[in-house]
Amino acid sequence: MALCRIEGLDELIDDMERHYEEAEEVFDEMLETGAEECKEAWRRAALKHGHKDTGDMIAAINYSIKPRHSSGIREAHIYPIGKDKRGIRHASKAFWRHYGTSKKAGTYWVDTADEEVAKIVPDKLLEIWNKHLSKKG
Repeated sequence: MALCRIEGLDELIDDMERHYEEAEEVFDEMLETGAEECKEAWRRAALKHGHKDTGDMIAAINYSIKPRHSSGIREAHIYPIGKDKRGIRHASKAFWRHYGTSKKAGTYWVDTADEEVAKIVPDKLLEIWNKHLSKKG
């Protein structure tokens, strides 16, 4: 699937690293907020690109937050979870609709969602971080 990249957060990341230990709960809130925004953007993009045959795949779009790796990294994975009534994985249908097949061109709908998220999420994360800093000060 497509990879969402957000640029321009270097200063925020540097500041967050200085306060890491005391702000671990805030990081979890930020991860959850970003994942929720991404999930909703995926759903909107799927509808925008006409991928609502039954609506099952769109309804299946969700996220799971993975436990911390040994490196301390925590991740949210966003994708359509589960299978439809015929046993076809929703993630496979999303892949085919994004990249296309030999018979149907791809719509690159996840790219649309990621572009939307890149405009929304940095401000939301900064808002959460600033709220945390105002409590400390």
